[in-house]
Order: sequence, then C-alpha cells, then structure tokens
Amino acid sequence: MHVYQSIDSLYLTSTTFPLKFTFFDQARGIRVIACTALTTAWIAAGRLTAHYGYDISSWDLAAGALLIQEAGGMITDIDGSKYTLKTRNMLCSNGHVHDQVLTALKEADAVTFERSS
Repeated sequence: MHVYQSIDSLYLTSTTFPLKFTFFDQARGIRVIACTALTTAWIAAGRLTAHYGYDISSWDLAAGALLIQEAGGMITDIDGSKYTLKTRNMLCSNGHVHDQVLTALKEADAVTFERSS
C-alpha cells in the first residue's frame, strides 16, 4: 500500500506528523504530494493506493472524486462519512484498503481538522 497526503505544513503539522508513524508499519511508501487533482486521477488509474487530505477545496477534488467512483474506488470524508461537494477533509482509495486507512486515521486521532485563524 502507498499512502499519499496533501498538507499545508503551517496548519497541519500537529495532526499529520504523528499520523505518518501510524503508517510506517503498514505502508510500502508514504509521500506528500500537494496536488489532489493529480493523486485522485492516479488512484482512479490504479497507480496509487490511497490519498487523504485536509481542507481541500471542492474544485480540487470533484473531478477526481468522480474518476475514482467510476473506476470502482472509494471516497469519503476523512471521518468515514459520505463524500459530498462540501467535503473538505477526504480519504480516497482504490477501495481495497479504504477501511484499513480509515482505521489508522481514527487510531491516530486524525479524522478532524479545522483551520485556525
């Protein structure tokens, strides 16, 4: 499994840094890629396994979400609730590892994020 993450380091370090340790034993690779549109397209194409991100704008996610769903993958809010155009914190995957990544996110207490001013 490869796990990919979108981050804004100024706001997310306290949430994302401990989470990386959660995946070390479970993932073949962990990468930080700052282009949600690209990673969602790669998941739909079968090049990547999973991707999660915080505070993602709908215009960065909507097209990739459709690609993933049409390819048989899964996309949810990072807390596991149904994806909508209002979803800002997301987890998407090829579908096979979705529950495993969601469990790791919950165990690391990394399923909520609100941008502070």
